[in-house]
Amino acid sequence: MNGMFPEMARECAYKGAEIMIRTAGYTAPIRESWRFTNQANAFQNLMVTAECLHVRLHGSFDSMAKA
Repeated sequence: MNGMFPEMARECAYKGAEIMIRTAGYTAPIRESWRFTNQANAFQNLMVTAECLHVRLHGSFDSMAKA
């Protein structure tokens, strides 16, 4: 689900979700936006947000997650 759009989290909460799992393969420049939108979605919809990030270990790829 694309958690950058608040409608997605709201729809999950409206349907009774208590936890929202966000997966992503974003790179480091979006790190602060990722953290902020996870916290905002959880707060606004009274649910827990779980994050699962793609980890990549090669070259100069700067993944948000750490191996």
